[in-house]
Amino acid sequence: MHLELVNESNGQVFTAHPLKDKPKPRAAKPKSPFTNEGLIFMSQAALKTIRNDKRIRKHATTMLVFLDLLGRLDFQNELLISQTAIAQELELTRPQVSRAIRTLCERHTSPQGDTHGPYLLVGDKKQGTCKSYRLNPQIAWKGEAKTHRKALQGMREDNVIPLFAEAERGE
Repeated sequence: MHLELVNESNGQVFTAHPLKDKPKPRAAKPKSPFTNEGLIFMSQAALKTIRNDKRIRKHATTMLVFLDLLGRLDFQNELLISQTAIAQELELTRPQVSRAIRTLCERHTSPQGDTHGPYLLVGDKKQGTCKSYRLNPQIAWKGEAKTHRKALQGMREDNVIPLFAEAERGE
């Protein structure tokens, strides 16, 4: 259905559609306070594993670097930053940051048989002297849920952290 209208100033006839065909204006959704800074989803089991890792407990610097990297996560857990920049911002030496990142990237089995790490995975990208890293998606994720599922399914066997060992043992 359409209407024929006449422009009174020049006599031109034109076709108009009823108002119901006109698209309704959409109100803008209010922004979340987390939108600007980002939001990550974290595993409590992973945080407990990290907390109990003696290599991290022994060196507070490693935990500080881990928290700094967590705060810098980009989508799909990508991180591209120089160790020098991290050291300057945290007021640490570059060797301290390097040691902390190496600890976060290593897989370690404690004398009790508990497996820890890797919490940080070395990425494929490189820009100048900056290596890229990815936070292990079992720990935290920044991005879409469907991409997170793909990242978890595509993990190499040697990067998987046995997070729920206590539950499997019935503890």
